[in-house]
Amino acid sequence: MKRNLYTDGACWPTNPGPGAAVSVCVENRSLDTTRTLPRTTVPRAELHAVVDGLNALPAAQHVDVHTDAMYVVYAHRRVVSGDHRSFSNPDLLQALADAEARHAHVTVTHVKGHSGNPWNEVAHTLAEQAARDAGRVATRTDRFWNDRTEPSALDRDWLDAAERDGPGA
Repeated sequence: MKRNLYTDGACWPTNPGPGAAVSVCVENRSLDTTRTLPRTTVPRAELHAVVDGLNALPAAQHVDVHTDAMYVVYAHRRVVSGDHRSFSNPDLLQALADAEARHAHVTVTHVKGHSGNPWNEVAHTLAEQAARDAGRVATRTDRFWNDRTEPSALDRDWLDAAERDGPGA
């Protein structure tokens, strides 16, 4: 069966910083993935999105990956050509190669970002929201530990809720 994955990665409030990687499977939304990353860059988040999406699919699929990140397109070309020299994220390039090897055929297509492609917009919105949630938790907790100050009672309640309910609580 052919699968279409739309992927996106994001950081918030800064790049590098807290981020998220999202893949959306058009044919089966139960195969969507979201990963929050405490410290990352946008290129790493973009690659994580593709790797996670490919790994979430059953093996031996024909997969079309759609991304607005040329960095992912270049990484895929490196995997196909076997040229892993001087790539800025060799660990993720190897993870991408391993994830692609699980499938019968993988293509990567560049889509223009913010151009009205509905599935690309879904992936972008989910990645941005997950990155914001990760950033809010990281920003609030970093302030306490970096300043070596004790959180107020209100902040402790917020941190407890974030730990219990997840980011964005």
